[in-house]
Amino acid sequence: MLRQAAELLEKAGRIDDTNDSRAAAKVTGGPIAIRRAAELLERAGRTDEAIGLYQDAAEGGDPFALGQAAELLERAGRTDEAIDWLLMLAVDAGDRFAMRRAAELLDRAGRTDEAVHWLTTRGNETGDVDALGRAAELLERAGRIDEAIGVYLHAAEMGDAYALEQAAALLKRVGRVDLAERLRQYGLEPGGHIANEWP
Repeated sequence: MLRQAAELLEKAGRIDDTNDSRAAAKVTGGPIAIRRAAELLERAGRTDEAIGLYQDAAEGGDPFALGQAAELLERAGRTDEAIDWLLMLAVDAGDRFAMRRAAELLDRAGRTDEAVHWLTTRGNETGDVDALGRAAELLERAGRIDEAIGVYLHAAEMGDAYALEQAAALLKRVGRVDLAERLRQYGLEPGGHIANEWP
């Protein structure tokens, strides 16, 4: 009901008259009404108000709003703000999506080392092997092959069989075929080193 009222006011060109509906949406309308109100605010050029609504919804557990808030901050040229907010949410709430989104923004901003730091820290502290895999992908894309292989092997040592395969595939792509085959056949020794051939 609140969403339809806000849409009708918008169609009638009365964006400013939707304030009461937006306030009500924030209190009683749930995530869908909040998102719709934030979209209206964004279209009306009221970026700070839209960001505030998205952030409130995200903190209430709406992952869609989290992504929208970060995207809106980035579109508004406020990438550092988006990153800081996402990292705070990732650390305080343990939100995996926020961590990945922050790492993505850091990487796009040319801050790959920071992205890798946050992802590997999360992976090591929480056992999140997906975060380690993403860190390895960023390192590989940056041409830091040995570091990427090391992160993949660390994730494999933590029990991620897919990371073991990714390390072998990367070794093969960079021409280290013998080492890739040895990894596939013999796996890892304790400490994350590629095992030697068995006697």
